[in-house]
Amino acid sequence: MTKIFKNGPSLHRLLDNAPVIILLQFCKIIDEGVIADAISDIHQSPDELTSDDDVRELLFNRIGQLDQEVAARIDNHAQRIVTLGEGRGVEALSRVIESRLEDDARAEYDAQQDALGRSVWAYLRARRHFDDAESLFYANHYRNYGKMYDAFELASDATAGFVWSADLQAALEERIVEKLELKGRCSVTYLLVPGAGDKGDAHMLIVRHGGPLSSVAEHKDDGGKCMHYYRPPNEATLMFMPEEGMVEICAESPGVKQHLAACFAEVGLGHDLSEKPLTLKQYKLSRFFDSLALPLVPVDGFDIARVAVVEIYAKPNNPRHRASLKVTVNDDIEDVARRLFGSNHIFSRASVISRVVIAVRYTRHGETKTKTLNITLSDPNRCNLRSNQDPVQRELGFALLDKWEILTLFRRLGPDDERTLFPTLLSLFDQMADDFIGQFFLERGLDVAALADSGFVERRGRDTTILIDDEDGGPYEAEVQSAGKPGYVRIESPVDGRPMEVPSHTVEKYRINRAWLDEVILKQLLSYMTHNRLSHLDNCLTYLGEINLDGSVVPCYVARGLGDSKVLRNLDALLRARSEQGVGIVLAASADGPLCLGCNVVAPICEHLSLNDDSELLSMESLSAAFVRNRQMARGGMAVELAKNGSHTATLYIPGKLPYTVTGANQINILERLVVAHQNGSPAVLTSDLIVGTSVRSPSQAFRDWKEIVNVYIGQAGKRGSWQLLA
Repeated sequence: MTKIFKNGPSLHRLLDNAPVIILLQFCKIIDEGVIADAISDIHQSPDELTSDDDVRELLFNRIGQLDQEVAARIDNHAQRIVTLGEGRGVEALSRVIESRLEDDARAEYDAQQDALGRSVWAYLRARRHFDDAESLFYANHYRNYGKMYDAFELASDATAGFVWSADLQAALEERIVEKLELKGRCSVTYLLVPGAGDKGDAHMLIVRHGGPLSSVAEHKDDGGKCMHYYRPPNEATLMFMPEEGMVEICAESPGVKQHLAACFAEVGLGHDLSEKPLTLKQYKLSRFFDSLALPLVPVDGFDIARVAVVEIYAKPNNPRHRASLKVTVNDDIEDVARRLFGSNHIFSRASVISRVVIAVRYTRHGETKTKTLNITLSDPNRCNLRSNQDPVQRELGFALLDKWEILTLFRRLGPDDERTLFPTLLSLFDQMADDFIGQFFLERGLDVAALADSGFVERRGRDTTILIDDEDGGPYEAEVQSAGKPGYVRIESPVDGRPMEVPSHTVEKYRINRAWLDEVILKQLLSYMTHNRLSHLDNCLTYLGEINLDGSVVPCYVARGLGDSKVLRNLDALLRARSEQGVGIVLAASADGPLCLGCNVVAPICEHLSLNDDSELLSMESLSAAFVRNRQMARGGMAVELAKNGSHTATLYIPGKLPYTVTGANQINILERLVVAHQNGSPAVLTSDLIVGTSVRSPSQAFRDWKEIVNVYIGQAGKRGSWQLLA
């Protein structure tokens, strides 16, 4: 077909390749027959249609003239069908259909001309089975994709005796509802997937449930609007492989992955998580910064003859650049790198080691043939052993990675651990950036190892340069080099060339796992809401719902980044637009911030924690007292006031005007003098008196947004060269 078709690529592929008979059924049935009228007369003129090509061409013409909104909906259906009608989708659909359909339906399914035709038939006649096949396909598709996929290990004695039953299904559904705190029920669908595990069959569970209540506005013909409330569908897929002691979860939410694995282990396997918590696998490529050599280590059942890194890819600070080196298994890659690039070669100075290939020559006990195993590790957190078809090689590979300390296991924190670590998590939550070096955590006394081991931060390579403050001045930029021993790097003073060794973790890069961190913080805070209305209003502001403070149910928000004046102004304007909800409370991630935002009291969370006893994490008594104390001020007050919060932030309140938040000593000193003069009944202040003790020559130099506040908050007084508040 060479006709121009603008109504969707998937729909085009379906019309061009699917058998005509099933294609006509698709057009008549899909989306409640929305395009049935467009093809209603195709079989009414048999003389004009002499072949399938004629029918197909007529379909192209008719459907190509559809309204684009209608065609977009049909293209979404076509995209799902094509996905399971081609490539690896065919296998997923066949596995589900073979185990589910009755004989008559199975015969009709098999009678279709090709895989795409069978996919169309399943979509039209067996939608629930098609949905399950789709879940199986995407569970495999997202394997090792860090944001969607996690693998959990189970104790070896906890994997035996799993049998699926209706009673187990009911118990598991009940436990998931309880663990995820769902408002409605969830459904668990079971599927046995023969040969899907590396060592045998896999058990697949598809968990479907409604998400938090949401709404969408519909525009009506009379110009008004009405709200439609709904719960968006959520889905997660669990794969259990008994022979491997592994549970794999594919889901969008980090917390859901952890909770589903725990529910399955407890209910499905009777696994006591207190004895051996579920663990996650990670691959630590940063060890290759210190050395590219790997030792020969003993592994039971194998004779290891040779181990060598044969390929390595490294990135400097610019992520678009990459250097690589490839050698044979008989070469010493470190020796080759030194000869080609010098002792301080790029692989010891890299920012990120993005890919490593390790060759292992071995002989299995009881055999005489020597074999080679290639282990490929790549960033982020990927390893080719999971797709290796040989179970013996997989076992050997994982054993070697464990002995080389490349494979690390960590577990999610329990409720008690989360409570203990909560102040540290708050300080991370408050950060505007996501990427930091180890020095950031050291300066703030944060245990970066604990944060990394529990998944809240991820190691992302290291800096290739470091700034040094020298006695003669500085700072100077020094190049980071390998120190030749684990745990340290070497730098040379730019002044006298003096070599120094510093701990490598001070220059290691880390990235906050924002999704997991936010989920843990919000989960803790949401437990205090009387009504959960979670909604992300801004990158720095989240609406939690309603909270009961001193007998009043008020709106509650959580905010971060309040130490930034730009963020303060943005959030103040955003909250002013929601003033119809009344006076509420903003839970601040740090102590840096104003007393009020919009018409809401600001309460730093760290000031209302109760970590030293067995009570709730938040002291509701303390929080209620803070709300009552500042509630009147949040309403706007009845007098001009400059409310300070620490020495660096203050908020100016003038009746009838939006509160104005300032940061810095210059701005605070100027406004404080104007407020005092106003309260004393002599509002005019000379410029010379106004700037005493500041580092500016005029008020306009102290305020970056001078044009926005002059003649609004501050204006010229009647006396020349003097200023006053416009209250």
